[in-house]
Amino acid sequence: MSQRGAQGLPIDLTGKRAFIAGVADDNGYGWAIAKALAAAGAEILVGTWVPALNIFETSLRRESLMNHGSVLPDGSLMEIAKVYPLDAVYDTPEDVPEDVKANKRYAGASNWTVILVVNAMCLCTHQAAIKQHHCRAMNFFLSSA
Repeated sequence: MSQRGAQGLPIDLTGKRAFIAGVADDNGYGWAIAKALAAAGAEILVGTWVPALNIFETSLRRESLMNHGSVLPDGSLMEIAKVYPLDAVYDTPEDVPEDVKANKRYAGASNWTVILVVNAMCLCTHQAAIKQHHCRAMNFFLSSA
């Protein structure tokens, strides 16, 4: 086991990419899952509910969040490689009702259905081993980076 794995999860995820859906602040299960996976060595990608996206991205830029909520067990800071807008209620763009498409809280965001986020992450059929895990209402995917 690597030194990374010994500090958090008893696994080494170095070279793996982890996607955690449902991260919108540094207080929830999603953030805790992201930190644990980062401590194990994974590259972190998160999906944030579209109406909360701007607030979350602003919080990430604030030094207080980056210096307080992102500290890993080894003292380093968790880095989020990419934040994707995501509304996991809708699998495809065709599933999205017109009133949601027209909602001002979704204005300016694109590619936020499940299939479009997965495609954007290049987690398609050409990457063979995608493992899906469920933890309460959170979903995360691990794949080779």
